[in-house]
Amino acid sequence: MHLPIPTRASLAIAAVLVAVTAVILDSPHRARSFSLMPSYLPAVLRSGAYQLPPTAAPALTPSTVPATAEPPTAEPPTAEPPVSPTPPPLKTTAVPIVVMRGPVDPAVWTVDGYAIEKVAIDGDYLLIIVRYSGGCRTHDFHLVTSGLFMESNPVQSDLLLTHDDHGDLCEALLAAKLIFDLGPLKRTYQHAYPNAPGPIILRLRDWTEPVRYEF
Repeated sequence: MHLPIPTRASLAIAAVLVAVTAVILDSPHRARSFSLMPSYLPAVLRSGAYQLPPTAAPALTPSTVPATAEPPTAEPPTAEPPVSPTPPPLKTTAVPIVVMRGPVDPAVWTVDGYAIEKVAIDGDYLLIIVRYSGGCRTHDFHLVTSGLFMESNPVQSDLLLTHDDHGDLCEALLAAKLIFDLGPLKRTYQHAYPNAPGPIILRLRDWTEPVRYEF
């Protein structure tokens, strides 16, 4: 069969037929539907009057997957080195012993707060390291004894460290090294016991251990 030169109308019809045929060919029943294709369609395609449009490959759109942000790794806290408390500066004060003919009683004397850290004997001197709070006023310390001795072997004498902070309300930690001259107590003992050499056991209030004073 000789086909005439296709006109625009025939080309349009052929295009429609091609599209329909493409649908038929892609259907599950294409084996049965293929026999329904018009007999002249292959001739139209062979004539070159109509070209099947190229099948464009579907554009591949890369899927955007949000990256999973890893949680920041928390650095372990840096342990600060322990800070050793700085001991307060030590102030050395020399105070003569006070020998009194009266009771060694804290109720009679001003005894503001303090803590005795150390007691030692150096020759005829009694050394006491004491800590207290203050920093705004002058603090006065005195050593009190009655001048009397308890009859024991060796004899004993009570001592009291007085402390007057003069109303100092500051809270700085202070320390003082107090040096007391035990010469008056020694001479009192020698006068009471002319033929008995020392020692004297000193019992300092607020200090648990007795102090041995030898001469």
